[in-house]
Amino acid sequence: MKYLILLLAACSIHKQKPTELSSDLKTYEFNYVHMVQSIQDEFGFIDTDKCDSLAHTGLIAVHPDIEVDLSVAEVSDGEWLRRPVSYKDCYKSGESRSKISRDGLLSVIYAAYVNKDLAMLERMWEYGASNNWVMGSTLHSLMNPNMISLLAQAIHKLGGADHYISRQIPVLPLYDCKGYECHLSMIQIALFGELNGKIYEHHLDFLKKLEKKNPKNILVKTIIHKYTDGNFSSVERLVKAKYPLYRLPNSTDWCDDWPTQRDDNDSNLKPCKGEKTHSAGELIYIFGLMK
Repeated sequence: MKYLILLLAACSIHKQKPTELSSDLKTYEFNYVHMVQSIQDEFGFIDTDKCDSLAHTGLIAVHPDIEVDLSVAEVSDGEWLRRPVSYKDCYKSGESRSKISRDGLLSVIYAAYVNKDLAMLERMWEYGASNNWVMGSTLHSLMNPNMISLLAQAIHKLGGADHYISRQIPVLPLYDCKGYECHLSMIQIALFGELNGKIYEHHLDFLKKLEKKNPKNILVKTIIHKYTDGNFSSVERLVKAKYPLYRLPNSTDWCDDWPTQRDDNDSNLKPCKGEKTHSAGELIYIFGLMK
């Protein structure tokens, strides 16, 4: 009986809850959408001076008011670079260990699904399946089972081929994670929820443990409340405490360019020298997630 209870708990589902942003959050959303639009390049990309440009831009493309042409970072059918091909290649210039990152690929899957670009997803599938899922020059770009499952699910949901076996691969978070790894698991769970309208108990368990470890992480709180009660009041308090209302954050606020990928005790969440302005793309993605 004990094992049956554990099995049933593991299979429990948590459906998306109806959400409504407060007037204050709507004001933040309006302001930040317009501020981010003002710094997008001609293709809609942000952070083009960084090798996470595709990863960051793909996530802001989840928001319905942000326009992006992600295809300019697709160097050939299904083969992606870390930023548009018109910019310097991060791998060739020695700025990265691979042509493309897993989080970049995940962002493309997410944005392509939300924007109903089946062809983009199918090109990625064909490239991956033809290259043993090594999506770039090294094993650093190897697609993991979670991502293959999410890609197969996205293709099927949009009416494409049914890669049935791949769709059945469970999307499992990495419990023993830190910083970037935790962020990747959060995005995978959020995309799984977008695809299925629900998350499972093991997803919520991971998120709650991560929230306990990092209570100031706005992303983990947003995903939790999207699938528990639809109440973003705790997220709103953190947004108001952290983000200026009428300007983009900069290095006098915190040093890191994507703070939701850091643990609360990371020194990069403290101010640093310089006059670097951040894109605040993580906040645009979070507002898109609240829809």
